[in-house]
Amino acid sequence: MTLAGNDASAATVTRFVGRERELREVAQVVTEAAAGASRLVVVTGEAGIGKTTFCRRIAAMAADDGWRVAMSCCWPGTDAPPLWPWPEILRLLDGPSADDLLLSERFSGFTAVAQALRRSGAPALIVLDDAHAADSGTLLLARFLARALPATPLVLILACRDDVGLLDEAALVVRLGPFTVTETAAFLDLHAHERLKAGLLETLHRITRGNPLFLRRVSAFGPPDEVVAPGGVRAAVRQVAEGLGGAALRLLGGAALLGRSAVAGDAAAAAGLPAAEAWDLLAPAQDAGLIKLAASGRLEFTHDLVREALLDTLPVTERMSVHARMADLLERRRAADPASLAAYAHHAAGAAPRSREDAARAVAACRAAAAALLRGLSYERAADLLESAVSIRAQARVPGPVAPLLVERAEAVLLCGRLRDARTMFDEAAAAATREGDVDRLARAAIGLGGIWVDEHRTRIEWERVTGIQRRALAALPVSEPCLRARLSVRLAAEEVYQGAPVEPVFAALEQARRTGDGEVLAEALSLCHHALLTPGYARSRLPLAEELIKVAAGAGKGMLALMGLCWRTVDLFLLGDPRAERSLAELRERAEFLTCKTIGYIVEAIDVMLLIRAGRLDDAEARATTCYQLGEQVGDADALGYLGAHLAAIRWAQGRESEVLDMVSVVATSPTLVPAEFAFRATVACFTAAAGRHDEARTLLTRLT
Repeated sequence: MTLAGNDASAATVTRFVGRERELREVAQVVTEAAAGASRLVVVTGEAGIGKTTFCRRIAAMAADDGWRVAMSCCWPGTDAPPLWPWPEILRLLDGPSADDLLLSERFSGFTAVAQALRRSGAPALIVLDDAHAADSGTLLLARFLARALPATPLVLILACRDDVGLLDEAALVVRLGPFTVTETAAFLDLHAHERLKAGLLETLHRITRGNPLFLRRVSAFGPPDEVVAPGGVRAAVRQVAEGLGGAALRLLGGAALLGRSAVAGDAAAAAGLPAAEAWDLLAPAQDAGLIKLAASGRLEFTHDLVREALLDTLPVTERMSVHARMADLLERRRAADPASLAAYAHHAAGAAPRSREDAARAVAACRAAAAALLRGLSYERAADLLESAVSIRAQARVPGPVAPLLVERAEAVLLCGRLRDARTMFDEAAAAATREGDVDRLARAAIGLGGIWVDEHRTRIEWERVTGIQRRALAALPVSEPCLRARLSVRLAAEEVYQGAPVEPVFAALEQARRTGDGEVLAEALSLCHHALLTPGYARSRLPLAEELIKVAAGAGKGMLALMGLCWRTVDLFLLGDPRAERSLAELRERAEFLTCKTIGYIVEAIDVMLLIRAGRLDDAEARATTCYQLGEQVGDADALGYLGAHLAAIRWAQGRESEVLDMVSVVATSPTLVPAEFAFRATVACFTAAAGRHDEARTLLTRLT
């Protein structure tokens, strides 16, 4: 359901009971926002409690007061278009087009949305219903707008069954509970149901727990002891649908597979029915309260529980057939936008178990959709699609080379910042490329094995194995592949620096990357070169590299590499004591969050702990240090243990309690995962040993350092 402008007038919600206190709370927020202060509201409650009706009431009140209003519903499942329902909402509010949002770099797209809402000046109220079904990008845009438009008359309402996360603490949370007995009586009066009301009010309230949806179904289907819970509602829905006949049940089941809302013609095609026959079947379904029909030719289920009940009526084989018919329909349309490609991939994947041919089509569809999503920096959605493609291909034993698909999956997972998962996947891709004699894919897998940092493989055996794959790939590449050769050359040169080699070969490899004329290759080389120069002697010469990296990566449209540049710039500024460091950190935090890059998010966490220590907030720092370590382990950062050791050592030193962490620091100092040339930890062990009164042992340790 989507409301816009005057369509959301008070007439839209004619039957409303209770919620006076909650309405006053939100009305106060709307009043404050009208004066120029954006606000975020979260409406929560169990399924059927009336969240949608409540939000419609708010939207109607705002529209009557002259607000621009857009209300739309998130889709559950992988068939949801990327960032849905924002493209539709922006169309209703005359914001950037869906193409502008989906095809641009994510942060730039978000900024364009904020600027459009700011320029309009008119108060706007946006409702995202069923936000628990939203993808991460949808919620991130909601959070971005709430933060980026503090002085704009904007109210953003998210309705969800539970806490969707990613929300500001400043959000007003409105929890809708069950109706009271009095409200239950008013609801029954409103629905003209005297038979159940008389003598059964308290019993009915107890059985339905005051849930409006259950009350509505009881009102429709009789004795309260037969319809008492979501399962009872589903049974009642099936009973009504079956009463409409087999063709109607087939149509509604097929439509349910398409989502909360669907174009009636698409639903007919999905069910394998002529459009004219489908329209004849939809009117009785609307009369039965199962769907609503719009003049635009769309049908919408009256509640998710109704859609879920109808979906349950579809046998497994019919579900696959519906998916196949929808995939055929979308294939004929030949749309190339990310949303259409994602929908095509979803339905092709749903039909994949039918045959090897269906599986092959699903793999190709997932790869095409993932490529489009990666261009818009929707890394997590792309990674999910490619992981599905790998699984489908393996289960159906689709013939043909597998290395291209495995490399694409690993690269998408690496862009999400999942370092440990990506290493495993690149290993698998390298093995497949070797078997298949695919030199280009072997090179890409070898590059990916290095990760995004330098020296991610800390044990000598593992480092030799990985660099051996990289050298073998470089030797196999023809001179006609200058970009891949340059990427491998700078990677290998930077890796050697961490084994004691000089940095001059890194500079030479950087110049080789410049000569390719490829922005992505140069940006990657700049990042690796910067990492190879992380010593005090290069403190000032690193900053120009970081600035160039940001410029080159942004120009090439490589958001993740631009984020790396911002990360390096932030580190450089802090190490130089530059007052611009805090501002750079704020920008880094924001961009890492909206690109959902966990590995850079971990670096931000590590810096935050250091700043807490510097501010003397040692208890807070210790609590955050543990959380930081857990995130580092989750993403597979090789420095997670080292950062934890450094954090705790600094905290205990500031507290004068060095002896408490001496054993832990000693373990960290000898860990094979620590940077081999790490002098600081061994010196710390010597100092802490002396502080513990073990002076002879401390002297021995200091002697070894020299």
